[in-house]
Amino acid sequence: MANPKLKDGEIEWLYTRIDKYSRQHNIDPYLIVAVMEKESSFNHETISSSGALGLMQIMPSTAKELGVNPKRAEENIEGGIRYLRQQLDKYDGEYKVHYALASYNAGAGAVRKYGGIPLYAETQNYVRKIVEKYNKLKQSGNREVIGISENEDFKLTTLEAENV
Repeated sequence: MANPKLKDGEIEWLYTRIDKYSRQHNIDPYLIVAVMEKESSFNHETISSSGALGLMQIMPSTAKELGVNPKRAEENIEGGIRYLRQQLDKYDGEYKVHYALASYNAGAGAVRKYGGIPLYAETQNYVRKIVEKYNKLKQSGNREVIGISENEDFKLTTLEAENV
């Protein structure tokens, strides 16, 4: 099943970068796929109404802090994954991934203020949808999320990482 949003060669290019940077930052690549799908539907030209850019929807101020150009797809991927790692490192326990995703979406200050996932409907929906997709991907090894058919070689492997 091909993804109509991606051109030939883009799927392999994308998976290669997700694999590379998820390993570099010790994050399960399935989590990255789930975040990227929710953030941009794998469209590198996406710009949100709040000004977030690219595949991982990085805000310009965050991109500046990370030293990346969010308009360059590879830098956007690496920066987004590195930023998600920073959010994961802030939390412990059973809801670590949930809080990190809420921080990625609404900001760490909002998570701190609410003592968990903020009561914003958008953020609660965001976290719920990504966690559901992430769990589904981990359980099924779904290769069709961005257009890899069951017959093709799937290069991503779930990391056996303590830190997600």
